[in-house]
Parts: sequence; structure tokens; C-alpha cells
Amino acid sequence: GDKEYLRHCFQQRTHSVNRISIRTAGARSAMASPLALICAHKRVVVNGHGGELTGLCLDGDFAVTAGWDGELLVWGEHSGSVSSSFAECAQRIRGYRSDTPPCAVTALTTVADGYLVSGSLDGTCAIWSRHGHRNPLHPTLADGTLTTTDSSSEKNGAETNENEKADVPSAAEPPADPSTSVPEPTEDEHEEGIHAEQAELRIAAKLKWRNEEQYRGPYARVGAFFDAANADGVGATTAANETNPCSVRAILPLYARSGNPKSNDSNARATLPPISEEAKQTPPRYLVLATSHALGGGLAVGAFVKDVSDGLRTVDFLSHPEGVTCALVDQSAFDGKDRIVTGCLDGRVRVWAAIGFTEVSVDATDTHQKQTEQESDKAYETKCQTRTARFETSLRSKRASSKFVLEKTFENPHRGYSVTCVRWLGAHPSFPPPYRPPPPTAKEFDNDPPPAESSEETRAEIPVDWQGKDSALYFLSGGADGSVRMWELKLVTRNESVDTARNETIGASTNTEITHPEYVWDAEFGDPEITDAPAAPRVAKELRVHKGLANCSLLFENNGIKSLNVFGGKIAAGLADGTICAWGHRVFDNSGVHGWCLEKVTDPHDGRNSAVTTLSGCGLNMVVGTADGKMHIYA
Repeated sequence: GDKEYLRHCFQQRTHSVNRISIRTAGARSAMASPLALICAHKRVVVNGHGGELTGLCLDGDFAVTAGWDGELLVWGEHSGSVSSSFAECAQRIRGYRSDTPPCAVTALTTVADGYLVSGSLDGTCAIWSRHGHRNPLHPTLADGTLTTTDSSSEKNGAETNENEKADVPSAAEPPADPSTSVPEPTEDEHEEGIHAEQAELRIAAKLKWRNEEQYRGPYARVGAFFDAANADGVGATTAANETNPCSVRAILPLYARSGNPKSNDSNARATLPPISEEAKQTPPRYLVLATSHALGGGLAVGAFVKDVSDGLRTVDFLSHPEGVTCALVDQSAFDGKDRIVTGCLDGRVRVWAAIGFTEVSVDATDTHQKQTEQESDKAYETKCQTRTARFETSLRSKRASSKFVLEKTFENPHRGYSVTCVRWLGAHPSFPPPYRPPPPTAKEFDNDPPPAESSEETRAEIPVDWQGKDSALYFLSGGADGSVRMWELKLVTRNESVDTARNETIGASTNTEITHPEYVWDAEFGDPEITDAPAAPRVAKELRVHKGLANCSLLFENNGIKSLNVFGGKIAAGLADGTICAWGHRVFDNSGVHGWCLEKVTDPHDGRNSAVTTLSGCGLNMVVGTADGKMHIYA
């Protein structure tokens, strides 16, 4: 009887909870995820990298990761259920030259549909493609390492004999395509006369096939390796580049827009459209390689801007006094400018701006003059080379775009400690973009009455007391001191007095004030330092009981920020001791004021105090890379 009564009570309780959920579900626009599922550890990825995870990017149906073991791993299922995501590696790729020891891959990004670019610790970069045609990202980036021979060579004025022809090296065969399947070596169990040495050779052949099979897959390198610090691009090496190598820390693609507005026309620049998702599927115009010294110091370092359509020649260099650790790019062009944000080892954050890039169409056909009878072959060849060099210089000057200039330097934003990571806040419900009222409807005749204000304009009005209504861009920065700060680009007005027409009657002049809108960078108005935000009561109690911390800010003392990301409006930060913190922007007390609030603190898995170096989103999953080489799946 007691069991039946308990079962009846449990059923009644379940039904009432279900009725409440159904009744309140329609009143909510979007149900928030339970706090228990935010940053919740699910499992550890097996057969991952042999070193620290340095990057993750998505390309079509694949997720590609890079690590300090010098390899790229291609994963098929990555955004579905936790049990099937990152369960099996589809391909392994050696991200270094075949004639050099393995070198860590420190940067990886997707630059176009089916094309990836990786950068290594020694400054070596490569382009990878999953397309079956194996075309390079641009025709000027084709691999020119194959050697050719002259079959018509003569020796002492006589024709080369067959033996001498045999000694001439032939053209090198291209490497086998990794997408080409190789059948597994087979052996006949009933074959007789097989001695021990032959059996060992067959076992070795099968083991070799199994080892190479994991390196076969859809991706292959297209084009030649190139050095980030080399000014001449693909296929060139310099002595300075060999004696002072650099390490690639970030790779940023810059895409071009259609049209070519004049550089001195501010109205034309302000109408530049942002880069669409369709444009990001095409090859970029430039690649920005943020570098630091190969050994972690701060010598010849900076950000190299490479022209993709000109063999990755360096067209601009953003000089830094010390190594660049992280970088961001923005091409929203709300004011007609493209921007790059860099974090440096000297503890400063720099913002660089340039006029929005547009695609310039020029005639690239070079017509050579015909050779005259008086010209020798050598003189004509020299003339053609000079003309070609002059034509290429003219072509580059026509296609040249504006240079990046330093727009803002944040001095010591993290108390003098190095900047470890930067991240755009992105679209956030509490931080909308600046208000842009729709343009007035044009009148057909001058005497027509003004058009009535539409309901859309009325609904678009924002509160006057909202301090962030004139802000345009927001980004976060994390430092080695354990702080996370928020920066914004806000609109300010500058009044200028202009002398207008002189009044001849009284002999005086009248002044008129002209308002000039201007954007300036500054710390975010409301909560400039995220790590100083209060904790939710439940989190504060956990920190006080389990860790003995009276204040949540003590959690970040002597505990650097190693990684940052934004998921669904929540800021997630990985700390040096393996802890992951999540902040949300909401009302957290009786004051009714919105602000950042520490909502979740996740302790390291299995008590391993290993730094969280990577936080990447893959659908509903969060991939966490730690310094001990482990790869974790979080919700």
C-alpha cells in the first residue's frame, strides 16, 4: 500500500510539473539552458593530438584541429550528440615540411569554402584544400617545385648520346593524392615456402599500410610552403628569414567588396556593405599573419599583410615592439573602415584601421613588342624582362589599397601583464548596434506634405537614458593577470564654429556650429572589467564553502586568462589552473539593473590543474583544449 501511494504521488507531481512547463513555454520567447548544462564536462576525446590543442576551425561538414604535435586532424561528426562527436578521426595531416623535423602548428583558419591556411612555430605556412580538383587558392600560388630538364641540350657541339641522356635528372613525380585509396596488402594463408624473413617483410608492409592509411582523406596541400616573414611570397627565401625566424600566432583573412569608391569620398566609403557570408566562401584579397619570435621573445615581430592575388607578397607591415599573441579582424564597415585588433606581449592592445577594401579590376594583359631584325635574341629577351617588370610594378600600384594606420593604443589594460587573448562580443541582446533611423521617404513634388512617421520608426526608438545607444563595436581582452576587460567604439560629437556670410548692415559676422560625428575607442561604459562582476548567490556560496573564497574576484588572483569565447551571449573564459568561468548579462539583485554576473564556475576535470588553452564552439558542443594535450567535450 505504501508503494502504491508513493507511485501515485510521484505521478501527480510529474503531471503537475509537465502542465506548468507547457503553460509557461508559450509565454517565453526562448528558454535559457539550465545552469547545470552550461560548461558541463561530458567526455575526453580519444586518439586526439599528441600535444596541446592550438586551434579549431569548421569547413563544410568537417572540423579540423591543430596541435603542438605538428599535425592537423580532420573530424567528420562534430556538432551532433556528445557520444558521436569527435569519436573518430577521418584523416591526419602532417602540417610541416617533409625535409624538416616535426614543428608545432600554432595557427589555423578557414579562408574560403574548402580552403584552410595553417601557420607553424618556425613561420612556415601552408594552404590545404578538400576539393577534388586540387586547384590552388589563386593561380599565383601554384606549386613551382617541380624541376624541368632540357632534352635538346648539346655537349661540345654534338648531340647528346643515350647514356648521357640517362644521367640527366628527370622531372620529380608529384606526391600521391591523399584522397586516392590504396588497397591493403593481402597474403595467401595456404602459400608454401615462405621463410621467416619474407613473413616479417609482409608484416612490416601491412603495418606501414595501416600507418599511412590514417593520413589518407579529403584534404591535401595545394601550392608550395611559404614563410610568413618573407616579403617576396611563395617560393622565395632570404638569409634574414633563416637567421631570424618568426612564429605565426594568428591568421586573418581580409575579403574585398565589389565597387571602387574614391578614397577621399567619405559618403561613398560610409555606404560600403559589410562582408557577407557568400563573400567569405570565395578566396580573400589579403591574409594577415600575426607573428612573434620563434622562441617566444619579442624581436622582429608584427603583422604581415599578404596579397593573395600576387603570390602572397607583403604589401603592408604592422610593426609592434614585442611579439603579437592574438589578433582579430572586423569588416562590418559601418563607418567605411576595416579594422584589426592585436594583443601584444608588452601588455598593450592596438587597433589598426584602413579604408574598406574593394576589388579593383585592371587589365592584366601585357602585350610584348615584336622582335626586330636588328635586335639580337639576348637584347630582345632583356627588353622583354624589363618591360614585364615595369608592367608588374604598374599593375601592383593600380591594385594597391590603403595602408593600415594605428587608430588606438590601450596602455596597460591588464596592469602591465601580457595580453593573452581577444574576442569580439558579436551580436548580443544587451548590446545592440547603433541606432540608424530609416531615411525619409522622398516627396514626389516640393509642395507635398511631409510623409507621416511610420510605425517602424516609432518602434525603432531606443530609450534616451541608454548609455550604449551610440556604440558600434565591442571586444573582449584577457590578460595574464587574470582580468577580462571589455572595450567599445562609441560615437562622440565634435562641434566646430564656422564663420558664415558677413552682415553688411551691422558689419558683423555670424558663426554657425557644425556637428562632426566621430568614433573613439574607450572602456565599456557599464561594466568595463568582467572579472569584477558579482557572482550569483549559488556560485558565491559554492566558492565560499568549497574553496574558501569570500569574494569571487579572489578566484582570478595569480591565475591568468588563457582563452576566451562567447556562446549564446555568455562569456566563457579558460584559466591557467584549468577552471572555466561563464558570465551572463542579466538582473542579479533587487536593484533591477542589468549587468554581468558570474553564473558558473567549472572545476578542472579529474582534478588536473592544466591550463585551458582553447575554447571552440561546434554546434551544441564546446571543445576545450588543455595544456597537457587532452581534448575535452563540454556542453
